[in-house]
Amino acid sequence: MGTSTVAPSIQVVRASARLRTETSWLDSWHCFSYGRHYEPDNTHHGLLVVCNDDRLRGSTGFGDHAHREMEIITWMVEGELEHRDAAGAHVLCPGLVRRLSAGQGIRHAEMNPAGWAPCRYVEMWVPPEAGGLDPGAEVADVSGLLAAGGLVPVASGVGHEGAVRIRQPGAVLWAGRLRPGEAAEVPDGPTSTCSSCSATAFSTPAAWPAPGSSSRGIPSV
Repeated sequence: MGTSTVAPSIQVVRASARLRTETSWLDSWHCFSYGRHYEPDNTHHGLLVVCNDDRLRGSTGFGDHAHREMEIITWMVEGELEHRDAAGAHVLCPGLVRRLSAGQGIRHAEMNPAGWAPCRYVEMWVPPEAGGLDPGAEVADVSGLLAAGGLVPVASGVGHEGAVRIRQPGAVLWAGRLRPGEAAEVPDGPTSTCSSCSATAFSTPAAWPAPGSSSRGIPSV
């Protein structure tokens, strides 16, 4: 049987082309099929199955709801997001990253605690390496890592220091706050996705698109 080599390529998805859910309290932009939106050729990229850019109005959010068998990473861009589950509560703000392991099942709520100010965050989901794990959460302050510039691992399945641990060794999520004119080297990976949010980006490594857009890297095979 013959073999062939496909050259690496990058697909850029402009902000205006992304799927969108808009209500009186939520404005959510989706890189992949999500909720009522379904595109059969756009359900995931590699291990990444959800990449949402969410904006919540003040004093609104997601009430009690359930998740199962997913590693959920939340990266704050603006404002605050309060998370509550059976284990307690914590508030996320820019510079903090959270890993929520749904495992066998977890119920939680996410609300914008501000009376008037909006909040914005990027949420990414990857499946765990194995099913039936215990649920749990971890929060890390990565402000110091980001201050050094470039892209840094903030959620890792392979043990990067300072990053929250995700239970999926095939995934590393990188973030960066690039200054005007700054370049960043894209980490190696079998597949890569990048979402750009103004001066803040969250990626599972990728080339850098314009604000509000995303890109997907496809390697040679």
